[in-house]
Amino acid sequence: MFAGMMPSSGRVTVPTGFSPPRDIPTAESSDNIDLETSTQAALEEWAAIRRAFEVFKSKLGQDFEPMSPEFEPPQATPFGLALTYRTYSIAGIWMNYYMGMAARSTAGYAIEIGRIAAGLAEDSATVSAISTLVGAAFIESCFCLFVAGVQYQDPVQRHWTIRRLHDIARLTGWQSARQIANGCESAWRKAADLGHGPGYERDPNLTAEEHESVWANPRRIDARIKELSGDEDKLVLAKSERAHYALGLLSVEQDLEKLVLQERG
Repeated sequence: MFAGMMPSSGRVTVPTGFSPPRDIPTAESSDNIDLETSTQAALEEWAAIRRAFEVFKSKLGQDFEPMSPEFEPPQATPFGLALTYRTYSIAGIWMNYYMGMAARSTAGYAIEIGRIAAGLAEDSATVSAISTLVGAAFIESCFCLFVAGVQYQDPVQRHWTIRRLHDIARLTGWQSARQIANGCESAWRKAADLGHGPGYERDPNLTAEEHESVWANPRRIDARIKELSGDEDKLVLAKSERAHYALGLLSVEQDLEKLVLQERG
């Protein structure tokens, strides 16, 4: 027993996760699974989840409805007219709502996510700076766009999604948005290879990344250490080899360049 993890004296009840299994599963149980029965059970569970979401939706008042054209002029997007709400928080609630609902039977929910995301800002491609409020709304929309984006079949919708995710990475410094974009593109290409969707070609107007991602770089620190000669006492990694996932948590990239670490004797 490791000190600090569990009491070392007295009568204690061992958590369920540390208890031995009560029933030992047999090999026969997995062989007797009825595919039709399990599929029906999954469909019933989905229907129950959908009903629960509909109950939640019915409890939201008029304040959660999209703004009317008299307050927000209609904005055309690849997903239809954009949905604009009173606050970014309300838009986030609706994006997460449709993400939970979102295959062909959920394509409508994916389109709704795109309309809401498009309503957060008119055209992020031409913007060089945004407020922290818009940045937070952009970051919150990323995972919703991923869940919806992998379902998109239309090239224009796909290109818009990738452009928006790249713009989010550029404007907020949250480079995970770029990885989410790469995930969408990989899913589209894989689906096309399997014959489950149309082919995908990246928008030629989207500038390709100049540096290679650290996650795709096979180089390891231990290999770099072996490369050092006996006279060198510093281990320096190129900027392109640094991970960037947590960059936005600290500050912007320029702030990290000013950071100096020193050893105290």
